[in-house]
Amino acid sequence: MNSQNKNLDLIAKYEESHAVESYLSEGWHVWPLLRNALAWNFFPETDQLIVLDNVARKFINVLKRLYSKIIYFSLYRFQYFEHLDSIFIVSSSRRVNIDGVSHEIYSDPMVELCLKHGINCRAWEISAGSKNQRNKSFKFGGRMKNETRIRKSEKLESEVPEWFDDYQILASEIIGRKIHWQEVCQLINITTTRAKIFQDWFQLSKPKIIFSVCWFDAINMAAIMAAKKLSIVSVEIQHGIQGINHPGYSLWLKFPAGGYEVYPDIFWEWGVRSVEEIRKYNPILSSKSLAIEGGNLWLNSWKEKKISSVRNKVDEDCLTILVVLQLDPPTALIKAINECEMRWRWIVRFHPTRSKKLRALDAKKFIGKNIFFEYPEEVSAYESIINSDCIVTEGSAVALEALGVGSNVVILGDTFLGKLAQQAYEYYIASGDMIVSSDNNIIKSIIRSVKSVSSINMSREFADEASSHIALNRIFEMAHNLKGKIFDKNSFSL
Repeated sequence: MNSQNKNLDLIAKYEESHAVESYLSEGWHVWPLLRNALAWNFFPETDQLIVLDNVARKFINVLKRLYSKIIYFSLYRFQYFEHLDSIFIVSSSRRVNIDGVSHEIYSDPMVELCLKHGINCRAWEISAGSKNQRNKSFKFGGRMKNETRIRKSEKLESEVPEWFDDYQILASEIIGRKIHWQEVCQLINITTTRAKIFQDWFQLSKPKIIFSVCWFDAINMAAIMAAKKLSIVSVEIQHGIQGINHPGYSLWLKFPAGGYEVYPDIFWEWGVRSVEEIRKYNPILSSKSLAIEGGNLWLNSWKEKKISSVRNKVDEDCLTILVVLQLDPPTALIKAINECEMRWRWIVRFHPTRSKKLRALDAKKFIGKNIFFEYPEEVSAYESIINSDCIVTEGSAVALEALGVGSNVVILGDTFLGKLAQQAYEYYIASGDMIVSSDNNIIKSIIRSVKSVSSINMSREFADEASSHIALNRIFEMAHNLKGKIFDKNSFSL
């Protein structure tokens, strides 16, 4: 069992045997935050603590708060919050430049879908964004940082809750060191403070819906909590693979009676199969949240550009291969590309979160012929998929999206991520729509892939544009009728 699976198994067993739904701090149920902190290691790598009663550190904190107040009162105090029907919280920007225009691949399609329905929607983006955006966004990162410094409590809860001892043992098994209550308390405190800030902002903008991607991100959890306080419906937009291996979307076994404050009301899924998976791996989910088929809006905008999903004639010596990297390039892949004797054109695409420094180091490893490097902020993945004969990856969600536009896919099955992908993509591999390659068989697997013909019914994987319109209409009808009530999934129908 790999470490990620092992950790998720430990978390699930803990959740099953402990009353995690009753873990309270600062007035809210904190288990989702604690669980996500372990799954994505929100905690620092060392056990060096901030000593709050240290005089020097207290003085530094006072200076920081004073500086933040100056910035706030000079720049943000009177900043206008426009009234909006919906807000899309963009906590981790995925921007790509197309013909000189900056597209945010998650929020832009939703903003435009909303506009078609006469719904006023704006992206709130934590990053600085970029010039010449397709849809103008509100940048909130600087303001959030300064207001958090001003408003967060310096006096953390001193009383350690009864549940902490057991959680401390679980945490030590997963992150490999002993955590302290002060660390957990600070994490809870900053999330609570951010939620209060979002609550004030939402009261000014008056949205009925908030959308987000990766609900388990710390900023998004704070925004969702604020939305719940104000009876604003929260919707999480699918962004990639979910399934049994993803701690954000599987093995959530217990919920408090009224649901978790930081857990979305609605999961907007790409298609029927994603809906079925999230329900299957979270049996109690359907009693607390909804999973609906809304479609992959960014993908749908590219689908029509794919001329044909069937290649009747393949010149095995003149292929264009798109390699979608995630972490470090696998050694076997580097060797296969560098030693390839065919006249193939290799396009190596880096992951959006890969730093410039690591990208440069990665690029030096590829010394073969006809190798080109692609940066996700400069070229849309779908544009490259459409213009390629085969997509090679360890386990990127691009593999599933590639099937959506009729492309061929090879999974590098001997790597850590490749093994996870084989579980996530089991259905597509069994149907022959994805080919799994061993380390010594990459080139032959690519040839086999481009000769194959897809038999999969992609309408189950990706809902069409009509389904997106229906889903959006129903969500806003629900939000309009909520009027201060607690979200009730039983009053929602598609």
